[in-house]
Amino acid sequence: MRNEAKFNDARFSSYRIIRQVSSYLTRIYKAGCMKWLRLAVGWWKLNCDGASKGNPRKAGARGIIRDCRGQMVLAFATGLDIQTNVFAELFTIVKGLQMAREAGCTQLLIECKGGASAYC
Repeated sequence: MRNEAKFNDARFSSYRIIRQVSSYLTRIYKAGCMKWLRLAVGWWKLNCDGASKGNPRKAGARGIIRDCRGQMVLAFATGLDIQTNVFAELFTIVKGLQMAREAGCTQLLIECKGGASAYC
């Protein structure tokens, strides 16, 4: 898409990229291509990543929450307009926590792309 925008005067849309990446991840997950270490019964896991194309620049946030069997409970991806990478990372964690709570989660392991993890 980036090359298409650069060389063919096509419109570049970060939201379109986020949708395509989310769709791709869902397809490979459903195909069983993603490894998953099972959690203890009752635990869910949030894998998340927030990033910006500079500091500050266009930013985005995405995450997936799975139950203890590795089944996807929910996923999200959103554009954040102009933000820093720290804001994007923190926004992603907060958004994931809110969505997990709304879905009824009481025990959550959080793993961010940067390697940080926490038990809640």
